[in-house]
Amino acid sequence: MAHFINKQKILVGLITASITATTIGGAVYGYPLSFLFGGNKDADAEAGSQVVEVEVKDIENTINVTGALASSTEMTAMVDKNAADLAVKEIKVKIGDEVKEGDVLFTLDTSDLEKSLKDNEQKLAVLERKNAIAANQQQRDYSDLKKNNALAETQEIRNILNAEDKLDDNYVDQGLALDELYKKYGYEDQSYYEACDAQLAMYDAEDALNAGREDPSITTEELNELITNYNSAVERFNTALTAYEGNIAASIIAEAAVRTANRTIRDAEKELIDKNENLDKANRERNHAEKKAVEGIETADLDRSTSDQEITTDLMKIRKQLAAATITAKSSGIVTAVNAVVGQVPTNDPVVVTDINHYNVACDVDEQYISDIKEGMQARFTTNATGEDFLNGVVSFVAVTPTKQQSSNNNNNNNSGSNGGATSTSGQTDKSRGTYRVLIKVNDQNDRIRPGMTAKITIITNKAENVTAVPVDAIDYDLDGNPILHVTKDEGATSVDVKVTTGLSDGTYTQVTGEGLTAGTKIIVPEEEADELPNSDLFS
Repeated sequence: MAHFINKQKILVGLITASITATTIGGAVYGYPLSFLFGGNKDADAEAGSQVVEVEVKDIENTINVTGALASSTEMTAMVDKNAADLAVKEIKVKIGDEVKEGDVLFTLDTSDLEKSLKDNEQKLAVLERKNAIAANQQQRDYSDLKKNNALAETQEIRNILNAEDKLDDNYVDQGLALDELYKKYGYEDQSYYEACDAQLAMYDAEDALNAGREDPSITTEELNELITNYNSAVERFNTALTAYEGNIAASIIAEAAVRTANRTIRDAEKELIDKNENLDKANRERNHAEKKAVEGIETADLDRSTSDQEITTDLMKIRKQLAAATITAKSSGIVTAVNAVVGQVPTNDPVVVTDINHYNVACDVDEQYISDIKEGMQARFTTNATGEDFLNGVVSFVAVTPTKQQSSNNNNNNNSGSNGGATSTSGQTDKSRGTYRVLIKVNDQNDRIRPGMTAKITIITNKAENVTAVPVDAIDYDLDGNPILHVTKDEGATSVDVKVTTGLSDGTYTQVTGEGLTAGTKIIVPEEEADELPNSDLFS
């Protein structure tokens, strides 16, 4: 962002460099030092200064270009290839008519087609009646075959179901045997852990007894107690071991019962497999017989179909031609061209319908500014037909390759400002430059706009809304180059310098933020006092 540096700041450096040689009574050629070094200004220094107020407003950066309106949809009522050799019978519209989607635009002459359609439909009806009689007899024969096959299959399935019931009973017996086995395994595991615990306890008692025997300070009573504990641990271990061995034996018996149940299941499964295989074999034989019957039907149907295929093909062609003989609008709009002629086969663009409710604006932007434009940016435009009324839109397309090369002046201006461009840069160049196509989708509707109208477009590349702003000339700078404002509360009699942070600028106003700055805060615009300084050796 460009800073508009006040001339006063530039002169301060020059004056400061010579201040020791030229200062007389605290002033330089009659100018107070407060003028040079900032700080509070007295009434004499600010006499005649312009006072402005901080405003809350929108600030925009824009690019202004010239483009042309175009309908987003232009439909040419083309004749379908099936009716390409038919002549025009009647034209239903004229240039300027407003049509809706589905409205008839023109019709084609179908008198010969309608007669041919009737003749071929009668021939086809006779053939279809003969073919239907033959097809019905074949279907009855085929139905009888399927009925007999179904009865035989039902009996075989019933046998399989009985075998499955038997197998299910065997599965139940196996389940009971497995439950008993798992129960025995559980007892076995439990008794195993109990035996292990008893063994560990026995080892602990033995260790305690051995330690007691080696302890010279142990009493006979204490030693006897250790012996008793050890004997009890040995007895518990033997009891647990006996229980564990008994559970192992019970598990072995349960495992034998499971094996017996498994053998019974295998025998029942084999029986079921045999019955299923018999069913599969019988089904294959039945399916083969049905397949041969179906093949016979299909062969006969194909023969019947071949006999009337020529008529059917002709009928399909005629119906397609009849369906294509009425040409309708594919979208709503205004008729902008009628090239069809009654009695003649229509050629290119017989009727053109243009959508006048949905527009795009196309413009070519100079390569210098195209990188600033992005899809989705807001835009507005005016036309000669709409006068000062703005229509709004949004950038919908930005080309990545140039539309053309140009070596003369172009119409692209980079304008900054919500009020019509306080600053602008020309697109003029002496060398060949590229332009890039940009499309703007128009959001507003207006009855006065038409395709081809010239549009003056403003593309908003950056915007700050409802921000505090001051005129560009109101911004001053301190000796360190920091932007400041001279804030006054007494209409310029005195002022206080407030450091500010600048933001977006449109060349006329600049966004500022600083302590105490609100809408209505009064600001003294610094004067260009450098022009009034005397011409002396101080600046030589």
